[in-house]
Amino acid sequence: MPRIKYETAAGDGLEQTRFCVSAQPCPFLANAFAELVLRFGRERCELLLNEAQTRQVVEDVGNYVSDLGVLCFRRGGECGLRECVRQYGLEFHQLFTLAPRILLWREHPLAGCESVTFQALRPYPMVCFGEEGGRSPDPVEELFACGAVDKRITLGDRAALLPLMSGLGGYALSTDGFPQSLLDDSLVSVPLAEEETMCVGYVLNPGQELSRLEELFIGILMRRSAAGD
Repeated sequence: MPRIKYETAAGDGLEQTRFCVSAQPCPFLANAFAELVLRFGRERCELLLNEAQTRQVVEDVGNYVSDLGVLCFRRGGECGLRECVRQYGLEFHQLFTLAPRILLWREHPLAGCESVTFQALRPYPMVCFGEEGGRSPDPVEELFACGAVDKRITLGDRAALLPLMSGLGGYALSTDGFPQSLLDDSLVSVPLAEEETMCVGYVLNPGQELSRLEELFIGILMRRSAAGD
């Protein structure tokens, strides 16, 4: 079975660790990866985080581009995801669940609410991120795929998020508190007052044993989830 953990540093015959994770663009995943980088501390290492859409995450693992793929999806709406995983002959392991939250411009009329409902959001456009070729949104956005959205704006570039949020009163879905330090205090995060749950898990090639770095990264994810990070 192909493995991509170790490469040889050019010229000296010494071993260099290479670890690559593919994941959907979620702040808590990026924060966990940053902690991994800080904690690993080896001189000879190459650590990579590929932020990608759902199918690309699965393809990266199936094609041995990445060691590990981390996915987030709506509980009850995972049929398409599991079918994609099966197509590549991968194994899926669920880690934990998260409560969805709504991202709003700080001056949005709903920004001061303790929680918001689908009905309260209905007058405002939802901003989501489409997959390449116009395929359906990521499972993170599928909470709203059943007709709860009257206006949807699909982006291919997250750089357009803030202008649309501020100019059009749009909102986006997040699976965590979206740390304000990442947003320059431009957005706020409000709990979604609905009985919905997002699941987080990882995919591996069959028979693949977790390496020390993979175990460390998964442990960081679990700890941050339990702490509400």
